[in-house]
Amino acid sequence: MKRKIYVISFFVVLLLFCGGFFVGLEYHNHEISPQKKQLIIPEDMEKVKTQQGDIITTCDTEWSVQKYDKFSKTMTTEEMKIPAQYIGVTREQLQQMLKEYQKAPVLSDEKQGFQGISLVSFSKEKVTILKTYDMSGPQGYYLFSKGDEVAVYLADKKTLFFETGIEMAELPIQIQAQISTGKYFEEEESLYSFLESYTS
Repeated sequence: MKRKIYVISFFVVLLLFCGGFFVGLEYHNHEISPQKKQLIIPEDMEKVKTQQGDIITTCDTEWSVQKYDKFSKTMTTEEMKIPAQYIGVTREQLQQMLKEYQKAPVLSDEKQGFQGISLVSFSKEKVTILKTYDMSGPQGYYLFSKGDEVAVYLADKKTLFFETGIEMAELPIQIQAQISTGKYFEEEESLYSFLESYTS
């Protein structure tokens, strides 16, 4: 009888031991698993945070343009509303866009002797860029014939400013002769005054 009690007691103890072992193992796995995840998730989240944390411009960002003329050694600053194409971009994206602009500036900049553009400062609140010009070159405008019509060129005689739509045949012979070799206008006002006299 005692022997049966010892055997039963032994199996009970064994069952309790095994049960405790498996419970402890499950608890251990449960505790370790989140720790492993915590080692991975923060790294991933940090990458996302870095990507999302890049400063970008908004429609409220101030846009300041500094213009420096090498010839006169003068600097002017113009504050304006940020151009639509520069809204929602990072510093790196803006720098790339400015590089593209330097390759093909707008005509009004070319007229002023545009030489380069660079980023001075960048923040969500304000962006400052620097445009460099050299006004020592030739200024003014030339009228030349382009096909059968009159066209306006910049002072370099190569850059087309605009086509007037005025037919050469409609102009006096003397004016046609002047335009065929290039009729020069120093000021934009005098240029438009001349063109209006033959378009009215």
